[in-house]
Amino acid sequence: MFLLQVPAQVQPAEAPPPFEDAAARILDHFDAFGRWIDMDLPEVAPADRPRMEWLVRCLRDERPANPFAKGSPEWTEAEAVRALLESSAPRGEALLQGLPLRLDGSRMAVWAWGRRRVREGAFDAPARVRWENALLNPALTGLAGSYALRHALCFALDARDEGRFADLKARCAARDPERILEFQKLFSLLGSPGPALRLWSLPSLEPRDLRLADLGKREVRIRPLGEGALPAPEGWAWIIPTPSGSLGASEATLTGAARMECEELLRRLGPSAKGAWIAPSSEAFEQEGLSFFPIHISLDQEGRITRIRMGPAAPDAD
Repeated sequence: MFLLQVPAQVQPAEAPPPFEDAAARILDHFDAFGRWIDMDLPEVAPADRPRMEWLVRCLRDERPANPFAKGSPEWTEAEAVRALLESSAPRGEALLQGLPLRLDGSRMAVWAWGRRRVREGAFDAPARVRWENALLNPALTGLAGSYALRHALCFALDARDEGRFADLKARCAARDPERILEFQKLFSLLGSPGPALRLWSLPSLEPRDLRLADLGKREVRIRPLGEGALPAPEGWAWIIPTPSGSLGASEATLTGAARMECEELLRRLGPSAKGAWIAPSSEAFEQEGLSFFPIHISLDQEGRITRIRMGPAAPDAD
């Protein structure tokens, strides 16, 4: 007697995630480190592999190779981006006009290209604005647009350019209302004495509630102590945020991880600790919109804020 055996049901292979999900994972990974770090790449459908390869190459390489089939729309866009990356001013600015930037990799490559131009001093202000606006096209999304908005807002704040801020607000309030609100607060600080901050003196680690003018300097640098960081220039005050910023803004006692961070900073600073202050709470900075380090704040003789240079607009930006 033969028993009929029901064959095991064959489970269909699990479909890879949509390319947009894979690209988001890769871009989140890049954003977490601020540069390309090798990672296990997510699976994508075979048809999407050239797009993913282009994205990775654009994040990793200054001169990315073109992975697309010759003659395809993607190949044409990648070639246009490669021509831009290999160009010199002013030809590069001309090539930027009309570049479609449909691909995630293309947008990130154009972001990196323009950022290098800004750092090298190769862009004047109008050229920088045209590059920022190319990445702020409402039809485009993703990390490059977020980076471009932050960059544009920092330079508008540095120049006290309320017209540029109004333009960015009109373009981007719907896509990133929190970022626009942050910079609206920062513009309102100009001409004011600024917020009171609870800072901790060095080397005694005693708390004091101070305004920037109370530090006794006309120039104030707010920057974490990174690898190889130098003391603030002569005549500047230096506020050093701790890595976690975890202490409550109103706490009067250093405890736990906050104390350990402050003691480690004191050890690393050594003689450079003289005249510096530690900020173990990030709350006050965040409330005022002071979110991107380094930050340089200039004061007038009455202690009012005359200039805020933050993030990419700061003179010693990373």
